[in-house]
Amino acid sequence: MKIKLGEPIVVAQNPKVYPEDQIPWGEYQFPQMAYTEDGKIHISYAVCEDIANDCGVPREHAISADGGKTWTRVENDEDFTSGLFLPDKSAVRCYNFREAIKMDCPPESFQIPKEPDGELYFWKRHEKVYYANRFSDNSWSMEKKEPNGKWHKVLWDVTLPDNFLRYTECGVIPQNDLIRVKLAPDGKLWGLTYPFFMSEYYKRPVFQPVFMVSDDNGESFEFRSTIVYEPSPDADAYHAVRDGFTEPNIAFLPNGDIICLLRTQDGHANGPTYITRSTDNGYTWEKPEIFDDIGVWPELVTLPCGVQLAAYGRPGVYVRATNDPIAKKWDSRITVLEPEGDFINSCCNVSLLVTGKNTAAIAYSHFKWPDRDGVPRKTILFRTIEVIDEPAHA
Repeated sequence: MKIKLGEPIVVAQNPKVYPEDQIPWGEYQFPQMAYTEDGKIHISYAVCEDIANDCGVPREHAISADGGKTWTRVENDEDFTSGLFLPDKSAVRCYNFREAIKMDCPPESFQIPKEPDGELYFWKRHEKVYYANRFSDNSWSMEKKEPNGKWHKVLWDVTLPDNFLRYTECGVIPQNDLIRVKLAPDGKLWGLTYPFFMSEYYKRPVFQPVFMVSDDNGESFEFRSTIVYEPSPDADAYHAVRDGFTEPNIAFLPNGDIICLLRTQDGHANGPTYITRSTDNGYTWEKPEIFDDIGVWPELVTLPCGVQLAAYGRPGVYVRATNDPIAKKWDSRITVLEPEGDFINSCCNVSLLVTGKNTAAIAYSHFKWPDRDGVPRKTILFRTIEVIDEPAHA
């Protein structure tokens, strides 16, 4: 296959200008794309520091009514509905609403154990971990909006394995929440996340992907499975000290298989993206294999023509495609954004959106895109992707 990329289009730019060596991490990053109820393209993006105690800071929003050619900033996302639309016409999302419980003043309904069950070294910080079954409240959350309604938080309880952990981060305990939602061909809603578990093999906390499934349009979920951290030692010199498998993303294949991409890159060094497969509707997963030697926040979408598209990066931003119906043979990656040596020119957390039979769009950040006066600013960019079909893999 051939991949044709459109020219970058500016969605939004940070009004603040920073020296190259003082660019903050979080502002004008982490774009997420979705359609509105009337077919416009909506991109939201973060405008705060990327730390847990900034949870709850609203994202900013931009809308395009012409397929991404031009963008308009909107102040209030209550004026429209976007996200993943469900069979009952409601919409759900999990990237705009994050909460955290302050350790020094938790609500009366949330009892924090007096003593932790261990310590966690996480992104160069020492944090505490607790077995989740010691907490009075282990509910999970996302946002939902019924037709003509308002966004509201949905809470549910789900039973996870006994080694499931809660943890502290910068003086707060993050709320249990989903990172992605996906609609299966049978109409069921899948919730994806990656909490910490106490690893029996490593004898320390590691991240493990969790899959939960809803058959009532997101009002409740049942635990489906998790993927134990089993890295490939020959492919990663840091495999023994990694945080685990994180940021899962899935796609449903025509033969009924489900593929899943997994991040391992963390504060130790660049790390590989893995791919795994389930042949029994997500109850069990094959041992993950290397998909590429880098990657954060892997995106995965299925085009109507049958092509699977993946996007990921750090350093750089890349797209890979396959027209293999069972997604075992992938073409080489295509560069969307070249790395710039030691300078980090993007968070590389991207968003993909299907736009046509053989087309998609990608949104990503650029840390020094010039404005109209040539001044480099942190910027959210949008590009089109066209797949030019060739015969499927033999």
